[in-house]
Amino acid sequence: MRERSKAQLSANQLAEYVVYGIDRAHTIVHDAKFVQAFIPSWYDDSQRAVVDYLTDPLRNKQAIYDEIDRLAKVVASAESADVRDRANLDVAVLEQFLRIENQLGLKSLGFLKPPGRCAPLLIEKVLVSVQPDVLVHPLVVAGTKSVGAVIFRFSKGVDPESARKEATREKRREERREMGRYVAVLASMLLEKQFAHLGEVSPKHCIAIDIPLGEAIPLPGDRNKRTLRLKKACTQIAQTWPNVDPKPGICA
Repeated sequence: MRERSKAQLSANQLAEYVVYGIDRAHTIVHDAKFVQAFIPSWYDDSQRAVVDYLTDPLRNKQAIYDEIDRLAKVVASAESADVRDRANLDVAVLEQFLRIENQLGLKSLGFLKPPGRCAPLLIEKVLVSVQPDVLVHPLVVAGTKSVGAVIFRFSKGVDPESARKEATREKRREERREMGRYVAVLASMLLEKQFAHLGEVSPKHCIAIDIPLGEAIPLPGDRNKRTLRLKKACTQIAQTWPNVDPKPGICA
């Protein structure tokens, strides 16, 4: 277990904090502060395959099919249940991406891989890690050189489709959309700070793509209001951070 001395969250963690508020606030801050060591990242293989596909000028789908076949062999041969579970989830993500690609509005866009990891944004004394999966570039909007960013959201989290009632399913879908909107806001903030040399930020092309939902969620029109909410949330997190202790047994 590694303890972060400075307040630091990912874009998805901060979005979840804003959307769910007090219901999950303590857990989100706790998990951001106390980082479990040696836990492999989920969705690495599917994320890499989608990014490679989008940044390939030929958009060769066979590369994704080949990755699905490779992962299927991992599922069939791996002795570790964790390895099999991760491979199964990666297969599900890639198959879902192939199903929904046409409705995401990505085909006419050019994409560029970010040049390594981006420095975190400093928002009200909290470091927020915002990592675009791809930059929308080259891009010209109304005759002006512009730039956008796409961040994929792979994890189902609380799966909307697991609820019995349609009203509950729709409530959960809307919660995921809300998190996506905040992620899109953070993407636009990152572009303004670190990618201005590529052009003006195109609001239309700051997008969070929720793979489980099958939706591309653009930057909302009330960006300024949401930016204030993010700042208020970060102020609360910075105040709370020093007082969050590890859960019993986490250091064992």
